[in-house]
Amino acid sequence: MKFSFTNAINLAIILIYLFFFFEYYFLKKQYRFSKFKSPHPNRAVIIFVLFIFILHFCFLFIIRGSDDHFTFDLVWYIVLITCLYIDIDVLTNSIRKFANMVFWIAILAIGNYFISILGIQLPYLEFNAATRETTYYIYPGTIRLHGQDYSIFGRTGFRLAGIFPEPSMFGILCGLVLYSEAFAKLKFKKGVIVLALLLSLSTGAILMSVGYLVFGIKKLSAKLVAIIGISIVIILIWIYIPAEIIDRFFLDKVSGDVMNNRLLGGFDGFYNKFLLYGDSFFLLFGKGADVLSNNNFVASDYRGFIIKYGFIGGAILFLLILSFIVYKESGINKWKILFVFGIIFAHRSWLTILFVFLFFMYYLSLKDRKRIE
Repeated sequence: MKFSFTNAINLAIILIYLFFFFEYYFLKKQYRFSKFKSPHPNRAVIIFVLFIFILHFCFLFIIRGSDDHFTFDLVWYIVLITCLYIDIDVLTNSIRKFANMVFWIAILAIGNYFISILGIQLPYLEFNAATRETTYYIYPGTIRLHGQDYSIFGRTGFRLAGIFPEPSMFGILCGLVLYSEAFAKLKFKKGVIVLALLLSLSTGAILMSVGYLVFGIKKLSAKLVAIIGISIVIILIWIYIPAEIIDRFFLDKVSGDVMNNRLLGGFDGFYNKFLLYGDSFFLLFGKGADVLSNNNFVASDYRGFIIKYGFIGGAILFLLILSFIVYKESGINKWKILFVFGIIFAHRSWLTILFVFLFFMYYLSLKDRKRIE
């Protein structure tokens, strides 16, 4: 079990949340456990799958060995279970508050970006993270990562990361805010979120934004026109954006070169060895959350997930997402949710088992359907 200051803060936040949750239900509403109601029609199925999910991702460290450990993610999953019993109006209000926080983070990050484009150097603090082989530059209101600067038309820009550990995470969070429609009627705030998403230069986030545009169009003919228009825009960007940006932040990632490392001929060799010669138990259940760091690898895509949690872990996660969206009402766009899940799992698989992602997936499965009386 690994306990740190970060875990202590997480635990404190969760305990405060649980206190207010039970206060909300028992004191104000005077509910009993037997009268708990969930706005989701699949609540029983979701809870059943969540218990299997918790067992696989939180308790198999007992038999996985030295490459795994217990984490406080368990408590976040318990919080997720309580969210199943919160009214949709309360969930919507929570999403709006979160979206507003992301908006102000985006405002500060974009402001820093344009100051950098103008050639003005702001004061900053340098910070080296013990858990990551990178250097963070902490500017007023935002963070820049070492190696994420680039030259654009003779000016210096950088990938927006907001206050998060990497630009892709910030871009994906902006994408989730976009899909939540928290700013559906607030064009300025929505525009800021879209701009921050694009400036994060996250491949997954940009694909999410394209999907958001296409899913938002109802007519098939209009969808085709939109796809053609997007293709033209991509071609123009490809022609006019400096090659440095395209090569470093897109093509290198697609080729997989960024994953190569020093052991066993790179991560590709490590992954192939795991698939071809790995023990059947580890293929099914994974080798644990620490297996990549213990072998000096950083792999954020689906392959890292498979090595950590096995094919059964991937199946359980997919089953949980399905339990959110498979029910009779046709009000929600199930393909939209599967698209978001597929993009993030392929691009940043570690994010798919975090509370914030699962909460958004659950919320998206509810927001468009008629409320159950």
